[in-house]
Amino acid sequence: MRPFSFTKSLNTTKALAAKKSSAQYIAGGTNLVDLMKKNIAQPESLLDITTAAPAK
Repeated sequence: MRPFSFTKSLNTTKALAAKKSSAQYIAGGTNLVDLMKKNIAQPESLLDITTAAPAK
């Protein structure tokens, strides 16, 4: 698995602003990490939106 950065966002507006082209959103129930272990997906960063509050 390739090294990657991990960011947790508590706000959907900030999550959208922080999204880079090579980043992937991650939330509960995703199998993205499994795909990363098999080198199928290789994002440079993960943006966790599990607890992100909806934008107001």
